[in-house]
Amino acid sequence: MGVSMKQMFVREKRFPKELIAVFWFFALTPLFVVPFLPRSFDLDLDSYVNTLTEGFGFSSYLTRGATVIAFILTSFLLIGILVRGCWQSKFLAPILFLYSGSFGAMLFSLEPGFSVGHLVYINMLALVALLVRGEHLGQLVLIFKKIALIYIWGSFLAGILAPHWAFEIGYEQTYIPGFNVRLHGVTPHANHTALFSWMYILLEIVFPYKLTFLRITHLVAALFVLILTQSKTAWLLLLWAGVWLVFWRFMSRVPHPIAPIIFLLTSGTFLAVSLVTYSIIETTSVVERLHFLLPEDTFTLTGRTLIWLAVMEVVRENPWFGYGPNLWSPEMTLSYSGWIGWVPSHSHNQYLQSLGEGGWLGLVFFLAYCLWILALAIRSIRVADGIAFALFGGWLIRGFTEAWFRKATMDGNLLIHAMILALVIALYEKVSSGVKAMGGREETQVTG
Repeated sequence: MGVSMKQMFVREKRFPKELIAVFWFFALTPLFVVPFLPRSFDLDLDSYVNTLTEGFGFSSYLTRGATVIAFILTSFLLIGILVRGCWQSKFLAPILFLYSGSFGAMLFSLEPGFSVGHLVYINMLALVALLVRGEHLGQLVLIFKKIALIYIWGSFLAGILAPHWAFEIGYEQTYIPGFNVRLHGVTPHANHTALFSWMYILLEIVFPYKLTFLRITHLVAALFVLILTQSKTAWLLLLWAGVWLVFWRFMSRVPHPIAPIIFLLTSGTFLAVSLVTYSIIETTSVVERLHFLLPEDTFTLTGRTLIWLAVMEVVRENPWFGYGPNLWSPEMTLSYSGWIGWVPSHSHNQYLQSLGEGGWLGLVFFLAYCLWILALAIRSIRVADGIAFALFGGWLIRGFTEAWFRKATMDGNLLIHAMILALVIALYEKVSSGVKAMGGREETQVTG
């Protein structure tokens, strides 16, 4: 028998104020920082190189100041929680993997140095691991949907009130014929704005608002913003998650973890076969026709492959501990900008980002974290239509084209990662407490 959202609120304990405060800090602070950051689409290569050389001025100090405040806040909260003893340790091991990999990179890499941003990121995940309980699921869903809606409607309104700031006009990598506009909204980049729409849509499907008007209005806004961002990765993630939700409906009677393993193998095989097929026909007229129909840089994943080659080059110099936490610092970026043809701020692949920052040991620690949390998500597929697996599985897939664990803390990646981790833990706790099934619109409606 399912558990309604109303029943969840009745049963749950008071949500930890520390966690509420830190979630809202990372949700609201970027909204005051982003308007002062330079938009990369407003600068050509030469202008951006000059900006990197001379520094970003006030926006750089603002970002660093917000990161330092976040470090102080998360560190004091962690210390206070550990001293009071009001925490659980069973989810702490994967977080320690991240600490280990990051400290190895800070101490033994080619460019060793202290990274406040990395510690802020891991501190936030540690707070989630220590404080989240299954009883908090209802409030977590409400808070996370509100946060996502702030970014969705904020980006929508920014496009209306400040179109030249919110939109990139003349976007060349468009996949929508005749539509060369891209919405970046109130985050530093369109790919980050798209993530809030992606997450909200999935939460609304599984935990819908009770009022039909709210449900339809917010879903339409989220889909509209997602389309305008032209984030191909986010589109793929939504498609992948949708296929999983349908697949799970048919496979829900199969004992876990067989169902998600079958799905992972099937989707992974499809991607692998696609890549092999492309490599076989690479020089044929079929690909020439695709090159004619699609943007020029489609087959380099909008230039990402050159970045990956650069990362592998620096890793060869220190294979065990990598370049360090300042991978793709202005100095490194400038040294490779002429060869790559643009100025990346990260590796556009999380696994290569971890490899580049921390070497092979750093990558092993990072993968250990990922596999641990993935195992929790797989254990949780019996509740809430398997959304824990849809969210974290999609997050891992996104890691093939984007880097979401790095020293940047105000771009939305940290916030969304922490929200996904909180939901995985809460749903896993629901399973551990004896909830056998929970899902379906009538059982999980949100009343607030």
